[in-house]
Amino acid sequence: PDWFDVEKFPESEFKAEKFDDLGGGKYIAHGTLTMRGVAMPLDLPFTLEVAPDGKMAKARGEVVLNRLDYGVGKVW
Repeated sequence: PDWFDVEKFPESEFKAEKFDDLGGGKYIAHGTLTMRGVAMPLDLPFTLEVAPDGKMAKARGEVVLNRLDYGVGKVW
């Protein structure tokens, strides 16, 4: 319960509201990340590769969070 408390909070959600195209397959998704019932704005940079036939795409992104902002774990 001190960490993710999956019984009470079985999911986390990132809901994108706006996308910026930076060119060269690079983007930023602006939205809200909700974890453990705490919702905070988040900018998620990512790359997107779409197959030439348009039937498959691969997205890859990374962001650093402070877990304490979302009530995950304790300060030791």
